[in-house]
Amino acid sequence: MTTSGFAARFSEYFSRPIAEKAAKSISNGAQVGIQIKDLNDTIIESLTFTKEGGVNVVQPHPPRDPQISFSITPQAAEVILSNTSEDIGSIGVGILKLVMSQDPNLKVSVKFHAGFLTLLAKGYFGVLTAGGVAVASYLGEHGLNGMSAIKAAFKKLKE
Repeated sequence: MTTSGFAARFSEYFSRPIAEKAAKSISNGAQVGIQIKDLNDTIIESLTFTKEGGVNVVQPHPPRDPQISFSITPQAAEVILSNTSEDIGSIGVGILKLVMSQDPNLKVSVKFHAGFLTLLAKGYFGVLTAGGVAVASYLGEHGLNGMSAIKAAFKKLKE
């Protein structure tokens, strides 16, 4: 695994006030894995997003016990990192578009390692609601227009 500097860049990205606001609901100690992978599925960099003392923290190593993992291509990482919007909904829709992308260069894959109730208890769904109408509308346009639809989609992404 080589170091490409994504840890420092994601740390700066998640320390922005808008990112702190978006992740406000996430509990201290929650862990999200972020793997930057090339198109051959080779890991370029592995990071952990967590909360410590109510503050977003990105650590330059894989998580020990992630509830969610994201696999991101370098190009998708650049798209995320270049988004300077101060609107949570706009940022959320941008990330959801990458998750739903058919372009392998821009694809963001998501895996859930925890159950629905654990994710709810750790505050992950608060991130979706922080996106407001923009995120809700985008999810609705893609058939995820209620908690039961989101639960069904979640089950498909659970490892």
